[in-house]
Amino acid sequence: MKSNNCTYYHKLKIAALWLMLCLFVNSVILAQDCARTLDKAENSYENGQLREVPQILAGCLKNGFNKPQKEQSYKLLVLTYLFLDDIDKAETYLLELLKSNPQFKVSEIDPPEFVYLYNGFRTRSYFSIGITGGVNNTLVNTLSINGAGNVPLSYQRNATKTGYQIGLGINFRVWQNLELSAEVNMINRRFKQTDSLKTTFYVDAEQPLGYNFSIIDAAESQIWMDFPITLKYGITKEKIQPFVYAGASFSYLLGSNLNITRWNIDPADIETPQRSVDGPPIKLLKSKIRDKYHYSALAGAGFKYNIGVDYLVFNVRYYLGLTNLRNDKAPLDADDELLFRYGYIDDNFRINSVALSIGYIKPFYKPKKLKKKH
Repeated sequence: MKSNNCTYYHKLKIAALWLMLCLFVNSVILAQDCARTLDKAENSYENGQLREVPQILAGCLKNGFNKPQKEQSYKLLVLTYLFLDDIDKAETYLLELLKSNPQFKVSEIDPPEFVYLYNGFRTRSYFSIGITGGVNNTLVNTLSINGAGNVPLSYQRNATKTGYQIGLGINFRVWQNLELSAEVNMINRRFKQTDSLKTTFYVDAEQPLGYNFSIIDAAESQIWMDFPITLKYGITKEKIQPFVYAGASFSYLLGSNLNITRWNIDPADIETPQRSVDGPPIKLLKSKIRDKYHYSALAGAGFKYNIGVDYLVFNVRYYLGLTNLRNDKAPLDADDELLFRYGYIDDNFRINSVALSIGYIKPFYKPKKLKKKH
């Protein structure tokens, strides 16, 4: 019984292989026949036997031509019907050509009648969607320094740290090379502030002595939902397509964690931190120190690289922060742990950032005949 089953499956495999081989051979023969058919149709067109062209192409156009051959056949039919003065059929096959290849472009050697007909159709994508991701650096712009010590004698140093962003966008063509773009991005922004907590002692009424009591390192990590609206202008229509854009962004803060360490300094050795005070991250939204809403102006530039009918996109943008990140309504002592454990009071500041992204854009086409303006 087992031997019969093995024989049955063996015969079935052989039959399947023969079937695949036959299909492959038939497809090769059909491709060769259709290639000869296309050559024959082109010869008839060149010899002025225009009415034969549609009949020659009919069979392979329905089933047999590969994609490049089909596009070539559609173009040949457009030219044929143009010279037969059948504009309706010429428009029908030009529409099929544009559906088959939305990025088809006329060449310098195409007849003027063909170019004129082509220019009467919408050939650009009317909208596109994209996904992007990348990295950013955040720059702190301090508006005023707050502190628990002698603020005028304190110093502050800001440092950038690398964050990331991912997002989705949609682009609508509004005129020629001008697009209106709307995005939704999730952005992680990170930065670090180093402050000194200075105290002042008096040897006597006329001789104040100031020295560092501690140094505070505060590293913040934020998660934002970002909603930019921009106008984008494309410069060329080649394989590499540069663009510039500008707009505005509204951002909503989802979370902000502060990792803070205070390095205490021995007055006898004011140059060397002696011991540290630290703890778990502090959630600034919980203490309402951070304003949840942030507004920015932005500008950027980049280029799209054509891959088939889609694009890879590379772009760099700059966000200019317009609002104070510290909640103006929060008192300076809004968080007891920050004040009494670390001697830290949050500054008033804005953030600017530079973002570098790479992405993928999928354009959508709907070719159609444009209405003539009277």
